[in-house]
Amino acid sequence: MARLQDRMRGIPGGFQFHQPQTNWRVPEGIDFRSAVALIIAHRKGNKWITQQHNLSTDERQVADELDEFNAARMLSHPGWERFVGDTSAPKTWSPSTSLRRLASGVAGASSAVRRTAAGVKLVAEWLGAGLRPVDHALAEKRAAVCVGCPMNGDPNWLQRLDAAVADQIKTLVEVKNDLKLSTTSDEKLLTCKACDCFLKLKVHAPIEHIKANTSATVKANLWAKCWILSE
Repeated sequence: MARLQDRMRGIPGGFQFHQPQTNWRVPEGIDFRSAVALIIAHRKGNKWITQQHNLSTDERQVADELDEFNAARMLSHPGWERFVGDTSAPKTWSPSTSLRRLASGVAGASSAVRRTAAGVKLVAEWLGAGLRPVDHALAEKRAAVCVGCPMNGDPNWLQRLDAAVADQIKTLVEVKNDLKLSTTSDEKLLTCKACDCFLKLKVHAPIEHIKANTSATVKANLWAKCWILSE
């Protein structure tokens, strides 16, 4: 069965994958490892369909599926055959196991950060399915608003969280630092008392993702000058 010559090498059109049972596709512009992790996360998030169609969530098996899918794409286009080899077990990729370094597939990442399906899901909960933080200028503008907001408070919020949740927040802060995401107001950003969000993270999240996860009740409690209401 045809396989890609190198899973770490970019291919025309990027690494693509279609899950026909849910009509879901891998987002554009991500690397092979990220695509594998997102496929697994998608299948785990659709357990009934995954069980009904016996879809694998094993990293190696999913990697092989992704490889075969894209090798077939390459063979269907004249001139792209050079990206395909005939080895059955490429040596250029092996599944990662560390959650601590989980987001090199995030747009703008400057360090080699490994990820697992759970890790990508965690980052997606922060940045949304596109895994793309907003640009630095917008994050700075948001942070400046938060600094002057009366809802910016509760410095002991993290200590009061359930241990598992606190660990997730700490992991996301590590990812944020790995991605070199910061504002000049970081030291003054605490927790929003209206939405219970850690502001050092929230100012980097896309507004579409934030609004999709903000209830009417929370929105009503936001400061009148909150950037969430004006963007």
